[in-house]
Amino acid sequence: MWVAAGKIILDFYGNQNIKEKRHQMAALLADVHKEFNASAVEVADFDDLERCVIGLALAAGTEQGARSAMKRLLEHIDSNAFARVMVEDTDVFGYD
Repeated sequence: MWVAAGKIILDFYGNQNIKEKRHQMAALLADVHKEFNASAVEVADFDDLERCVIGLALAAGTEQGARSAMKRLLEHIDSNAFARVMVEDTDVFGYD
């Protein structure tokens, strides 16, 4: 089993409404789960109006599959997110 894990930071430049940020985050996290069967959760900066840190994880049968799925997931977020992706940091781990 291979696990891909990562962290992304989204920048909501000029956002002034925490409720709108949380609504958009909930929609994005649900979309990631639905489209990729991956786990995604906000992990830091919960009350920061202009920043969001998201932790991601998914499992695959092969290393190539895990890397490919994480790459597609990050591309999906980058093209569909309501905020600019500032940082992407991922890694893949193998378990016997």
